Amino acid sequence: MQPKPQNYVGQDCTIVMLVPKIGNWGTEKGHGEYTPILNHLGIRPNLNKTLSVPTTYSAPITKINRPKMAPSLSLKEFLNYIKAFNARDYAAQHEFYDKDVTLTIPDPEIGTLVGSKGVMDHYSIVHADAKETVVPMIAMIDEKRIFFSMEAYFYYLRATENAVHSHKVKPGDVIRVKVWALYDMKDGKMAKIVCNALGDELLGQINVEEAIQESWSRVDDNIKAAWMD
Repeated sequence: MQPKPQNYVGQDCTIVMLVPKIGNWGTEKGHGEYTPILNHLGIRPNLNKTLSVPTTYSAPITKINRPKMAPSLSLKEFLNYIKAFNARDYAAQHEFYDKDVTLTIPDPEIGTLVGSKGVMDHYSIVHADAKETVVPMIAMIDEKRIFFSMEAYFYYLRATENAVHSHKVKPGDVIRVKVWALYDMKDGKMAKIVCNALGDELLGQINVEEAIQESWSRVDDNIKAAWMD
């Protein structure tokens, strides 16, 4: 005798085991958000929105209702942090930091900055030479961490032989750095930030605003909507 199909509409659940010899087990919700789990288990949804279940499993479907955890920051709050950074609003930016924050810069000559003062001291030097603009490409936030991918543009106001990533630049030169970062959160504050460079480019004398807009054309739609909200 086959078990009665269950409706998972609107529920926070995880499929952990499956019933044997059930050709099609229908759900009203469809399978979009469960596709990675089903693929991992070797299950492929049919076009009629039912599950085609392998016959090798021997335990019933079990659903686990999990308490929903609040994210450490909302996406809009996190983007406000990026906006404060781009605007050089250091007071607003540093409100997001834990008092013992550490920030690892993806430049071996810089290393890890310690405390709000360490972060401030570093960027006061960088921003004396260049205008930095961060374009937020992707952000994923849960109750403990934030994963963030960005493209940062440095438009140099003066010549220096010690630009970011040891580049030598003239006034008007632009450097683009592609970075991903992981933020460990503590009581709603950023406690540990580790940045990793995917690549850096000396773009030379280009129109930096056009380059920034090109990056924005590739930004995740959820970020675009939250940025404009």
